[in-house]
Amino acid sequence: MKQLIIYADPNPNSFCRAIADTLCETLTAAGKDVFIRDLYEMKFDSTFSLADMQIMTKNDYMADVKEEQELIQDASVITFVYPIWWLGPPAILKGYFDRVFAEDFAYSYGAEGFEKGLVGKKAAVINTMGAKTDSYEKKGMIDAMKKITDKGILEYTGMEVVEHIFFGEISTVSDEVREEYLQEVRGLGEKLATIGILKESDAW
Repeated sequence: MKQLIIYADPNPNSFCRAIADTLCETLTAAGKDVFIRDLYEMKFDSTFSLADMQIMTKNDYMADVKEEQELIQDASVITFVYPIWWLGPPAILKGYFDRVFAEDFAYSYGAEGFEKGLVGKKAAVINTMGAKTDSYEKKGMIDAMKKITDKGILEYTGMEVVEHIFFGEISTVSDEVREEYLQEVRGLGEKLATIGILKESDAW
């Protein structure tokens, strides 16, 4: 089953990139088909425009949006890797959600009312931050960010969030700590690689 990594960091040498690459390598080694969508490298248009709005009313989408939706549809697991800027994702990823997680794809309104469009898919989120993780936790910000992304976007559309990891002080920690972070990413990759695989006892 395919796995998708949505990556949003403009610096190709960032630790976020090391995270995305490590996750990709771990999943590939486990025999998974993995696709990385580097939003900055793609120059993804993050502006939800009047044209987007008008074409959606005709139950259609822009070509670039359709491409992303097809990749999401084909994936069993989607992992989002990005730095935290002003307690949220980079604007390019927010725009990705605005345009790609559109009505009649990620959600819809049918005879039974509101319907989630991405039920059955798993999601994971990995964030880097400049500040200490515990300082954000004490202020309630970690919980707030999880609620916005995990509850307000991913679970709202039917996805199950299996993990949301925050790596703090990313610009000042030692190489040893960075390696510990990457080891945690490898562990997550190994966990994600098992999704969709039936245990022998479950197959009967």
